[in-house]
Amino acid sequence: EAGAPPVEEMHRLRSRMEVELGRERDGRYDLKTGRGGLLDIEFLTQWLQMRHGKDPRVRSPDTGEALEALASCGYLPRPEFETLREAYAFLRRLEQRIHVLHATSATVLDVRAPGLTQLARRMGMHDSSGRTGVDELLERYRDVTDAVRGAYERVLAIPA
Repeated sequence: EAGAPPVEEMHRLRSRMEVELGRERDGRYDLKTGRGGLLDIEFLTQWLQMRHGKDPRVRSPDTGEALEALASCGYLPRPEFETLREAYAFLRRLEQRIHVLHATSATVLDVRAPGLTQLARRMGMHDSSGRTGVDELLERYRDVTDAVRGAYERVLAIPA
């Protein structure tokens, strides 16, 4: 059994993808390849699956199911599991809404792009006193991706 590649190797690859593919800047976020995005969750999940590959219970190609299995088998701490499960659901829902709205497979959230107000509304976020639905969406996005990156670093023991 080959097991998992060294954490440093995987993290180096992940970091390169973040820089080269994510191309994030203030107000432009990539929910697949960007910091704390879907790839953080998928990389972490697949690495844990390889690490514990002798256990057939964790071998699911579905990221959501794999997370569940890793947590219930004790390979992923409960708090990190909760964080990643919620974040994964949020990011996938956002990704689907972006695809529908722009009729494209893009995974970018850009404050300068048209349609951000509709996107916020489709995510259930509406203008309230002192705050727009768009502000709420962006704040939630940053909170979610910060939480994902934190969980990723803790589970893999990456120095922050």
